[in-house]
Amino acid sequence: MAEVIKLRREYKFGAKNIKEIVLDLEELSGQDLVFAEKEYKARNKGATVKELEDGWALTVASKASGIKYGDLLGLKGTDYIKVLNKTKGFLNAGLGSADDTENFVIEETEAQEEEMKKEDQK
Repeated sequence: MAEVIKLRREYKFGAKNIKEIVLDLEELSGQDLVFAEKEYKARNKGATVKELEDGWALTVASKASGIKYGDLLGLKGTDYIKVLNKTKGFLNAGLGSADDTENFVIEETEAQEEEMKKEDQK
């Protein structure tokens, strides 16, 4: 399922004005990720562990959104971090076992329920 990231400001990428970015990370194929890795390595010759580099996440975000890497670099702080965090979350989800991922989802859901209860009490 695609993630829609609402941006704090409007950006002009080419001829388009953008107020949100749709990251369709789940639709990336293995081939897409291999091509993204090749692009990343071409840009970052000195990088050693791609999973720790923002450039890797941004390259994947570019593939998942259809927005040029250079345009994503132009995002301002909060918007840039939102895109990175969504992408890194996707990339890191596969690092643990299936049980780890399931527990993470349960914990996240419980935390969201607590937040909703707090909001309802206000």
